[in-house]
Amino acid sequence: MSGAPIRPARRPGKRSIRNRNGAFCWTRTPIDGGGTAWRLFRRSDTRGSWHCASVAVYSASRTLAASRLAAARRRLLDLVDAMDLRQLGVIP
Repeated sequence: MSGAPIRPARRPGKRSIRNRNGAFCWTRTPIDGGGTAWRLFRRSDTRGSWHCASVAVYSASRTLAASRLAAARRRLLDLVDAMDLRQLGVIP
């Protein structure tokens, strides 16, 4: 099944849950050309605003898709955490 194309159904965003990574949710949408677009969302703790990262994958490799999503998620978490720390005055 590793060679099968990734064509998951559309998954609308759901209410985020508070977990060890803060308020986090995602949505998935099939796009033209056989790819899939994911949007990752994270809520800021101090301001309460949502921040978004988008990832489009056209590869049939689930491993590649997972690694791109993990990297985008990590960048989003780091970005929002840095903004929250700056807002609190912990870092300049």
